[in-house]
Amino acid sequence: IAKAFGGYQLLSLGKRAFTETFAVMRDVESQMVGISRVLDLSTEATDRLRDSIFELGKAYGTSFQDTGQIVQTFAQAGYDVSESMELAKSALLAMNTAELDAKNSTQSMIGILKQWGLEASDLAGIIDKLNYTADNNAVTTQDLVDGMLRASGAAKNANISFDETIGLL
Repeated sequence: IAKAFGGYQLLSLGKRAFTETFAVMRDVESQMVGISRVLDLSTEATDRLRDSIFELGKAYGTSFQDTGQIVQTFAQAGYDVSESMELAKSALLAMNTAELDAKNSTQSMIGILKQWGLEASDLAGIIDKLNYTADNNAVTTQDLVDGMLRASGAAKNANISFDETIGLL
C-alpha cells in the first residue's frame, strides 16, 4: 500500500507541475497577444519582443507578467517597441530603487513625461533626481511622484523648471 500511495503522490505532483506550467505558458501568450495588438507586431517581432521581455524581467528580478504589463502600458501610451522597452527598463529600476510598484512606476512616469513634454530617454534621469531627493530629505519617492503629478501643470505654467519643482516638493 505504501508503494502505491507513493506512486500516486508522484503522479499527482507531476500532474500539478504540468498544469502550473501550462497556466504560465497560457498567461505569457495571452499577454503577448495583448502587447502585439497594441504595437501591431508580426509573429516574428512578437517572438523577439517576448524574449526581450523575459531577459529584461530576469535582469531586474521581476516576473514576466509584471515586465510585460509595464511594456504594454507604455505601448498603450503611444510609445513604440524600442521606447517601451527603454521606458520599461527605467520603470523596473524605479521599482527596485524607489520602492514603487509596477502600476505606480509605469502610470506615474507616463504622467510626468507627458506633463513636462519629455522623451523616453529622459526617464532614467528623472528617476535619479527623484531618488536623490528622497534619499537626502524626509520624503519618499512615492511622495515626490505624487506631488509631481499634482503640481507639474501649475509649475510648468509658472515657468518653474522640473528640477525646481522637485526641490519645492
